[in-house]
Amino acid sequence: MDKVGDIGIWEKVVPDDLCDDLIAFFDNDMVDSKKRDEGSVTDSYMFLYDQPLRKKFAPILRDCGDEYFGFYGHDTWRKQCQAVTMKIQKTSPGEKGYRGLHWEQGEGILNAPRFGAWMAYLNDLPYEAGGRTIFPLQSRLGFRPEKGRMLIWPAAYTHPHHAYPEVTVNKYIITGWFEYRVSEATSS
Repeated sequence: MDKVGDIGIWEKVVPDDLCDDLIAFFDNDMVDSKKRDEGSVTDSYMFLYDQPLRKKFAPILRDCGDEYFGFYGHDTWRKQCQAVTMKIQKTSPGEKGYRGLHWEQGEGILNAPRFGAWMAYLNDLPYEAGGRTIFPLQSRLGFRPEKGRMLIWPAAYTHPHHAYPEVTVNKYIITGWFEYRVSEATSS
C-alpha cells in the first residue's frame, strides 16, 4: 500500500480479467443499470448483486481493508462492518460523472454508518481523457483512472472529493463503503 495522506493506494490489485468481467457485466443489455442526473452528477450505475463477481472481488477488497485499517490499529473492522455495498458506475462522454464536491458520510440511516470509502478503477484513461478523482485537501493533482488501482479513504468530511474534468472516453469504476453495523438502541 502506498499512501497520500490518509488515502490508501494499491496499484494493479484488481486483475485485468476481473476488471473486464465487471465492465462486460455492466454493459450487458440484460442488466438493469440506472441513469442518474442530479445537477452535478450524471452517469449510469448499478449495484452489484451477482454472486460470482462479488465472490471474486470481495477477497481483494478484504485484503486491502485489512492492510489499510490495520495501519491505523483498527484490526477489528471486519467484526464491526456490515455487508459491503458494491456499485459499478459508468461515466460516458457528455456526462459529468460525480463533479460535485462531496464526502461519503452524512446524515440519515443510509449514510451515517459509513466509516470508510473505497473505489477501484476498471479501465485506463489517459491524462487528457479526464475523469480524475480529486481530493482537494489531500492532492490537487488527484488520481488518474488506472485499471486495477484501488483507493480507500475516510468517509468523513475531511476527505471531500469529486471527478474532474469531464471524460472524453468511457470511465468505469466499482465503489462502495465500509459501514458500521447499525444496532437498535435499547431503553432501560
